[in-house]
Amino acid sequence: MGYYRILVITLIVLGITPAMAQSSLTTIGDFLDPGGQNTDLLYNQKYGEIKGSPYLFEDWTVGDVKVVSGAVLEKLDLKFDLFGNDLVVNSSGDAMLIAKAAVDEFTLKDPATSAIRTFKLMKRTNGWQFMEILHAEDIYLLKLMELSIATQNNNAGGYAADTKSYQEFTKKVSYFLTSTGKDPVRIKTSKSSVLALLNDREKELSKYIKSQRLKLSKEQDLLALIKYYDTFQD
Repeated sequence: MGYYRILVITLIVLGITPAMAQSSLTTIGDFLDPGGQNTDLLYNQKYGEIKGSPYLFEDWTVGDVKVVSGAVLEKLDLKFDLFGNDLVVNSSGDAMLIAKAAVDEFTLKDPATSAIRTFKLMKRTNGWQFMEILHAEDIYLLKLMELSIATQNNNAGGYAADTKSYQEFTKKVSYFLTSTGKDPVRIKTSKSSVLALLNDREKELSKYIKSQRLKLSKEQDLLALIKYYDTFQD
C-alpha cells in the first residue's frame, strides 16, 4: 500500500475532511488497513482448520460503511469478523480489512431476515470494539459478540487412544448500556442487576417486568424493558 493511501487514512483518523485534504475519497481502497494484514487475510490462511466460522454471516452480505469524516460508502460486500472484531470487505475478490480507526459505524443486511443491523465503534477500557446497536434513543442498548478458540476432545471410539483434539470457535454475548458521551457499561441480564443500573425508575420497571412476564436473559425481553424505560426520559 502506497504513501498516499496511508496518508489518507491518517487524515481521516485525525478528523480532516476530504475537502480539507483536497482528496477524493470515493472507493473502499482509500480505507483499507495499512498495517500489513491484507495479504494474509484469505480465510483458509488466517483461521486454518478451526471448526466453525469466525464471521457473523458466513457469506458476503451487502452493507454500508460510515467513516469518521462523515462520508458513507454504500452497497459494499462485507463480512464482520467476530473473532478479530474486524470489518472485512470483498475488494476485487480478496478479503481485506478496513482500517478500524477510520470507521464510525456500518450496517449489514441479515440474509435470514433482510433486517438491517447497525454496528458502531465504541470505546472501552481495553480499546475500541464494534458493538451492535439494539436500541438508540436517550439510552443505548448495545450487544457485543465475541469469539474465543477452545480445544475440544473427540473420543470417537471410546478409548483413550482414539481421542483426537480439535479447535473450535465458541461465542460469548454481552450487553451494555450507555448514553451520549459516556462509555458503555456492561450489564448482567438479571432483574436485580438491570434495576440497579436503572434505579431512577425501579418501581415502574419492576411492575412492567411482572406484568409482561419478562425474562431478561432473553434479548427480546431485555430490549422491551429498555424501550419502556426510555418512555420516561422526556
